[in-house]
Amino acid sequence: MVTTIYDHKTGLRLCFLQNAFDIEYSLNLNGLHTARFSLPAEDAKNAYCTPFNYVELFDGDARVELFRIMPYTFTRTSDTHAYTYECEHVLAVLMGNMATPQIMRYILDRQVVTRWQLGRCD
Repeated sequence: MVTTIYDHKTGLRLCFLQNAFDIEYSLNLNGLHTARFSLPAEDAKNAYCTPFNYVELFDGDARVELFRIMPYTFTRTSDTHAYTYECEHVLAVLMGNMATPQIMRYILDRQVVTRWQLGRCD
């Protein structure tokens, strides 16, 4: 599996995670898609896996989905020290306690290339 991290404010690619392991995802019918992955604690790319940054998962050549990283936990086992990241589908933004205009502004403000803008609709 290939994982790529993107900045949640600019949408710019930050890095590829070559050392990610225990990658899992669940594509729930009529529910929120979720994902999880781990990185060794000593991997410098943990710095890019901050809450709300995006992670794009590929399974082979097929794109799985785009998720946002939620707060992480530090996992300690007898032989491994790793950060485990829980993720939820990016559309979860729409399920929060925000009003529709706020949601639209949130989404439109994250366009890398401005193609859409809020305005009046007749």
